[in-house]
Amino acid sequence: MRRWCLLLLVMAVLGLLSPGRSTLAPWTDPTPPQATSSLAAVQLVTPTITCTQLGLTSVRLSWAPQTSPAVVTWTATAGGQTLPGLSGTTIDVSGALLSSLGLLGGSRTVTVTGSLPGTTWTTVTPGTIVLSTIVLGLLVTCPS
Repeated sequence: MRRWCLLLLVMAVLGLLSPGRSTLAPWTDPTPPQATSSLAAVQLVTPTITCTQLGLTSVRLSWAPQTSPAVVTWTATAGGQTLPGLSGTTIDVSGALLSSLGLLGGSRTVTVTGSLPGTTWTTVTPGTIVLSTIVLGLLVTCPS
């Protein structure tokens, strides 16, 4: 009798330890996941430059920041020269910076280009604005 109880106890323990059927359904994905966009499709947006007259001798150029796909670094140039004083998405331009236009003045195109730091990505089309200078390049005006 003792053997019979021991055999019954061993079978009960084995029954508890043996794997049974799971009540959970296996997980399946009906359609494989797909990317909704690719990094190659992302382009840096051409900045739209606004010009504000600060006085007779300077203007402020500004444009909206771009943070997608990452924070963009900006460069402003005129006549092939980088303009100093760029602060984020704003730069103050004086007639003295554009004074190489001659005695009677003229016009100078300012170009704003964005780039992603650590990459070779730049804006496809840089933003441009044409500024006019008058009288030895001392006076600078926004386009009308």
